[in-house]
Amino acid sequence: MPEPITPETANAPEAEAPDTTPTMSLEDMTRELDKTRKEAARYRTRNKQLEETKEAEAEAKRLAEQTLEQKYQELEKRLQAKEAEAETVRRDAQDRIGLAGRVTDLDYAVYKLNQDPKYRKEDGAIDVDALLKDAPALAITPTPKPGPAPTSAGGEPEYGRTGMNQLIRTKAGRP
Repeated sequence: MPEPITPETANAPEAEAPDTTPTMSLEDMTRELDKTRKEAARYRTRNKQLEETKEAEAEAKRLAEQTLEQKYQELEKRLQAKEAEAETVRRDAQDRIGLAGRVTDLDYAVYKLNQDPKYRKEDGAIDVDALLKDAPALAITPTPKPGPAPTSAGGEPEYGRTGMNQLIRTKAGRP
């Protein structure tokens, strides 16, 4: 039977219970955390494998239930998709060949061609002039023709100025 509370015992400090919580070192906590992370990764991997297996089984079941006509139609759709992809790759390659040497950035030029049909002529050829008109930064600037060497900043040739080599020759007694 617990003791009754009296005014003397009400204000008396309670006896502190000893701390019985287990303590772990930082290394132990790190080890446990690593173990938990590895276990979670294993569960995620296993779950992913199970889902892939379920998807493969569902696809196999669906294919088994298909009639021959349905299988043929599906293969026909896949073939058409592959042909469309091959046509896109072929057209991009032809566009790159047509633009080579005329633009600075082939990738961006092909992107612009694919985004807007106004850069193509009626026969499907590329209208490079229209492309360069809208995107002048793609134009290759012609290399300057060789000519006389540029003059100094003052605008006149450097006649009568003595260079370091001339000073050395003069000090050495050579003209």
